[in-house]
Amino acid sequence: MLYARWHECHYVLQDDGAVLTWCAGESGDVFIPAKVDGYAVVGIVDAFSGDSTLTSIAMPNTITTIGPYAFCNCRNLTNINISASVTSIGSDAFLGCTNLTSVLIPACVTNIGYSAFEDCSSLSGLVIPDGIADIGDRVFLRCRNLTAVDIPNSVTNIGSYAFCACDRLMSVTMPNGLMCIGDRAFCSCGELTGALAVPDSVTSIGELAFYGCTNLDSVTIGNGVTNIGDNAFGGCSGLTSVTISNCVANIGQYAFAGCSGLISVMISNCVANIGYSAFNGCLGLSSVIIGSGVTNIDDSAFYGCSRLANMTIPDSVTSIGNNAFSGCSGLTRVSIPDSVTRIGSSSFSGCSGLTSVTIPDSVKSIGPFAFKDCSNLTHAYVPSALRSSMSSYYGVFEGCPADLVITYY
Repeated sequence: MLYARWHECHYVLQDDGAVLTWCAGESGDVFIPAKVDGYAVVGIVDAFSGDSTLTSIAMPNTITTIGPYAFCNCRNLTNINISASVTSIGSDAFLGCTNLTSVLIPACVTNIGYSAFEDCSSLSGLVIPDGIADIGDRVFLRCRNLTAVDIPNSVTNIGSYAFCACDRLMSVTMPNGLMCIGDRAFCSCGELTGALAVPDSVTSIGELAFYGCTNLDSVTIGNGVTNIGDNAFGGCSGLTSVTISNCVANIGQYAFAGCSGLISVMISNCVANIGYSAFNGCLGLSSVIIGSGVTNIDDSAFYGCSRLANMTIPDSVTSIGNNAFSGCSGLTRVSIPDSVTRIGSSSFSGCSGLTSVTIPDSVKSIGPFAFKDCSNLTHAYVPSALRSSMSSYYGVFEGCPADLVITYY
């Protein structure tokens, strides 16, 4: 391996050209030469990492690669002219460049490594070229000054934490070819505003993908999505309506938990499972349509949805989980189909608006406190097959009125 020195900079000489690996004594405005010892300068790796005196960089059109840590933690770097010849930006390349305000990523770039622009907290201008297929993990994490991002049609994957904690991000355009939205991709983007349309091309929405996006007001999930990850839209308190497409099979745990402004939800016929605490704490939820494909309503799925007034459970459901509708104090009517075999513990506890309930004869198990503190319940119709075993289901109607009439049929 050959080395070359130019001023206080060191280069590694390779068959395809020279790579700048270390620089000292350079400050302020720096220009990188096109050639060193007759070799074209083709790359930068690690060279300026931690240089707090660097303010701007100009690079020649011979450079094709900006490697890992090239300008990492150059905290006073405000301006960089990335050569149009660059095809790859490595991991952590500009991490922690807190005064960098704008970046024009050249059209030839096809790869941006993880954390490439992480913690570029002053970055407000960003152009992503059409040609990028993958926006990697943490690439723009905590770029707190970004206000808008136009993601080109070439992008198929948005990695984990890609735009997480971009506090001022107000709008995102998602391309029709996008396939995957990674875990926490837009987590805590509290200014992301308006309606979110997830394209039909997307197949998976990761865990906490939009968690804490408090200004989103509606979500339409495209026909390609099969899984909504755990807590994907948790804490989106401004969300008022959600439409879930026909291809979604699973709504993950806490998927919409804490969406206190959510008013209506339409769950398609293809959903088989409504996950643990999926809509827990959706205090404004008044209308839910559950599709005919759902077989399981998991524990605490609608816990504390106090404005939910009517609930028709489709005849595909076999199990109602523990605390599934606990605290739904506005619930005045519930229709339990004869497909249900299990009603979990405390599943309807605190449903103070219920006046009558019919338990179908398909039910083989009722958990403790299933209808505890249903303070206005006056009639309960229970299969006679359960009469002899009611004592084993301790407290099924505990806290209900003393004059509750239980009719066995």
